[in-house]
Amino acid sequence: MTSGPEEGRKTTSMKPASFVFALVFLALGPTPRSAAAATASTSFGVIATVQDNCLVSLSAVRLGNYFGAIANATAPVSVNCTHSTPYNVVLSAGLATGAMVAVRKANGPSPTLLGYALLGSSQGSINRGQPVGPATVAGTGIGPALAFSLHDLISAGQYDAAATYVIVTVTY
Repeated sequence: MTSGPEEGRKTTSMKPASFVFALVFLALGPTPRSAAAATASTSFGVIATVQDNCLVSLSAVRLGNYFGAIANATAPVSVNCTHSTPYNVVLSAGLATGAMVAVRKANGPSPTLLGYALLGSSQGSINRGQPVGPATVAGTGIGPALAFSLHDLISAGQYDAAATYVIVTVTY
């Protein structure tokens, strides 16, 4: 047997280029790409109507025992209205028959009435009441409550037991 030139030699066939690319791709892995995202936006209106509103808080005026001498006491009043709401605090004449703001009368168990005043200061400068004007307290809602005091005064020389109710009205 004779051996030819082809004997003992290994032959290799050429691999296609796509196969080589696939091997390199798998060896290195896919290259990361950033995802392309799209967004859309819009705006919308929010509409709310804020109604004018006021809250009033008032404590009872406690004069204690009255023995015919001048008696006075102070009661805090608080008014809180929505922002920018103008208002006036008006006090009624009271519920006794014939009572007027200038001459308030308190009724009680006896048929006679006890005269009193609701003043803007302890010096008695302004008799608080109505109509709207200098005898009322005016303001505009700013957030925190407006606080002021009512000063109750019973003049001397009266000896009747009485209890009264004054209506506080906030107009806005």
